[in-house]
Amino acid sequence: MSCTSVLSPSFVKQNSKSSFEDSANVHKARSRNENRVYSFFAFPNIPSGLNLLYLIPGTVRLITVLCRSLREGDREESADVCVRLLGLPASVFSSFGTITQGLQYLIQWHIIAPIAVLLPLAPVVFCCGIFLCFVEIVVATVNWLRIQRFCYQFNFNLFTQLKILLVDFDSDTSFDFVEVSRAVKNISELLDRDSEKFMKIFGKGGYQKIMFAFDGIDCKAALKKKKEKIEQAAISLMLNDLIELRDRYVSLTEDEKGVISERIDKKFNSLIIPDNKLKQKLQEAFHEARVVKNKRLIRRVRACMLELIRDEIDSLIEAFEKGDNSPLAEGLEIFENMRIQTVKVKIILAIDIMILTLTICVFALALAGCPVLPVSVLVGISLTACVARFVIYRTILDTLGWRWDIRRLLPACVSKCIFPQTFHAAV
Repeated sequence: MSCTSVLSPSFVKQNSKSSFEDSANVHKARSRNENRVYSFFAFPNIPSGLNLLYLIPGTVRLITVLCRSLREGDREESADVCVRLLGLPASVFSSFGTITQGLQYLIQWHIIAPIAVLLPLAPVVFCCGIFLCFVEIVVATVNWLRIQRFCYQFNFNLFTQLKILLVDFDSDTSFDFVEVSRAVKNISELLDRDSEKFMKIFGKGGYQKIMFAFDGIDCKAALKKKKEKIEQAAISLMLNDLIELRDRYVSLTEDEKGVISERIDKKFNSLIIPDNKLKQKLQEAFHEARVVKNKRLIRRVRACMLELIRDEIDSLIEAFEKGDNSPLAEGLEIFENMRIQTVKVKIILAIDIMILTLTICVFALALAGCPVLPVSVLVGISLTACVARFVIYRTILDTLGWRWDIRRLLPACVSKCIFPQTFHAAV
């Protein structure tokens, strides 16, 4: 029996309401495992003697993740892991390099006797450390470019300015109209800059209609008079982005389901299996494909944002398609949180590149036989940046907005004792 016969109308409807529709009751239990995307971690992967402690478990994890990503068809994760595997031998040798460097400085300070084997060994291990840092810079740069492309796909800056007009100005009676004027100007510039993109989406007439909604707003009365048109323009822009977000990162489109159904049909066509077993295989394939999409979103805005989007996106699209303006503020808040998440990820990646560049300088100076003082200064700056990165990673990266959660700096057992009421919200 083919998969198309299994896809009855009720079955298609059940599986077409995005990934959180058929997993709403269980996603809390399983999301912690599915949302663990192989990406950057609490500390950057820099040369260190401590890397030897994580060599075996780290290698096993890389191979496990690579096998999983190849099985699921997650190309982004496969590429990330392959680059990391490429730098694994350099990580091993550079670990000895950091130990070698420390021993050399101890020799310079006459704390220990000279070790002859270090002389020919040092250049090799230092070059390996430099190579590892270049590999990690490539990984960070690729992630940065992913974020940049993601930001270009959606109108985050436009929605930030719309939030000023439609939410902030209404909720704050003391709000300065100068901010409104600046927001209107920014919106006009953004719409004009990406005019080709918007005309392609809405057509020339639709684009001109949106531009007209923001024309002539020079006082509070003009803003109130045009508020309804501004809301309609905002809904048109947001509905397009929500559908794009859902189809690219949250759920499967009907075309994608058709491709998966054909693949499963070919795979099990020669086998005689019960209908319920075939349906189960199809659901599992749908689920794996959705997880891959969800992971792509996690790499860009983190898991906390994914869960919020999965919970709200279908209801927002349905409301806007029916002409209901009431959830507009909620939609603007979601896109504002997404924009903030991309900024936080960029900050982490920028710190990574800075730390890795400093580490390259440290190894280059050590390779050139530089005195201890300048190398120690660079090492101190790099370690300070590592600590700052760790604090940002733990306290703010996985919270919505710019909220700091200091509880995340504490071990789970300590946080549970000090903050028993809010422990589950923090982890």
